[in-house]
Amino acid sequence: MPLVSVVIPVYNGGRTIGTALRSVFAQTYRDFEVIVVDDGSTDDTANRVSGWGRAVTQLTQANGGPARARNAALARARGRFIAFLDADDVWLPTKLERQVAYFKEFPNAGLVHTGTLVSAAPEAALLASVERPAPAAHVSPTNQFASIFHGDVAVNALTVMIQREVLGEAGSFDERRELHVEDWDLWLRIAARYPIGYLPTPLAVHRPGGQMSSASERTFCGQELTIEKTTPLCAWACSRHVGDAKACVDARRFRLYSEWARDRFWRGDFQGFRQMLRRAMAIEPVDSKSRAYYVASFVSPHWARPLHRLRTARARRQTGVAQAELRP
Repeated sequence: MPLVSVVIPVYNGGRTIGTALRSVFAQTYRDFEVIVVDDGSTDDTANRVSGWGRAVTQLTQANGGPARARNAALARARGRFIAFLDADDVWLPTKLERQVAYFKEFPNAGLVHTGTLVSAAPEAALLASVERPAPAAHVSPTNQFASIFHGDVAVNALTVMIQREVLGEAGSFDERRELHVEDWDLWLRIAARYPIGYLPTPLAVHRPGGQMSSASERTFCGQELTIEKTTPLCAWACSRHVGDAKACVDARRFRLYSEWARDRFWRGDFQGFRQMLRRAMAIEPVDSKSRAYYVASFVSPHWARPLHRLRTARARRQTGVAQAELRP
């Protein structure tokens, strides 16, 4: 019986699944099984996966989304621990080893996640990456529900290792396609019941633009649904608003609508920006900068184009820094 089950959902990932699998089999920790669920791919994904033979358990299903694919893998998983990876992304070599060691030290942790790098670098650079030094000692797991719910801490699925028995209490992934952020929903249910561990060392690399990514509007809509679903947990799990679920949810909705408004503004959807900013203002007043944007959204959009180009260039430079860190 393997100690770790590696779960990889894939949809039309023939171009990237090989890199993801090579990063798994390059792990320094070896006591694992790999389960790949082909979520109705129409490209050569099936052939790419079958080329790994018995080293990989290959499941196939009609297209149902990553949540259903992950749940199908969980039903077959035999490991005490579950680690998630998307077909677009890769792990660095000591990822599993360090997380298993963390659970041995802190068996009360519900899950442990790690730092993440973002890079579109070629496969050779990704798999030859030099990891940053590990911290001298592990930090004990803590109550992180408030930080995860209010958006101060991001838990990236490709970095997560979870105890299998935790799913018995928290449940599996919500398979509704409209939820879209089904991973965030599950992490919240776990964080409401268990302390969360974190390894700040980047041990995984996210490759932007993969098949598991989607439009920002779907993400924001999914967050809104998840906030509504999570409301009953807020009354007792949120350390910032103990006993006051309404205050907790209002604060989170204000942040959601503010971020949603800014996203629409920079995409040039000024009518949608004003609509979402009004939602935020209905909860509490927005800052002077947001109000200035609100006024500017009624003016010709041409003035915003240079700022949009500057913002895009800055984002690309930040990605470039991540790529530079990955070069041997």
